[in-house]
Amino acid sequence: MGKPKKNNRLKGTRLLLFAAVALLAALAALAAAFMLSGGNTNDAGREFSVEDSCGLAFGKVLHTVEDDDACSGRCRSECIARDMPYKSHVFGGNSSESMCNTCRCYCK
Repeated sequence: MGKPKKNNRLKGTRLLLFAAVALLAALAALAAAFMLSGGNTNDAGREFSVEDSCGLAFGKVLHTVEDDDACSGRCRSECIARDMPYKSHVFGGNSSESMCNTCRCYCK
């Protein structure tokens, strides 16, 4: 009568070991998926552009993002709208390809 109990214990131990290994593998897969999806810890945050709608009127180029202050304000508004804290912005004047200014926003 002693052998069946030992065999049941061995099966239970193997099952527990298998469950622990499966759980660790699942946790490792979730961690890898989290890191690949942008949940890294390098504090890069979210980056996006604010479009400057510009055009020529009365011989002048008019911009919706005129200067650094306008870029900052638009970025802060966009971060709030996306429910993320504002981090920083980068304003660039118009490029040789376009008359429009560039405005890059960074949220946490």
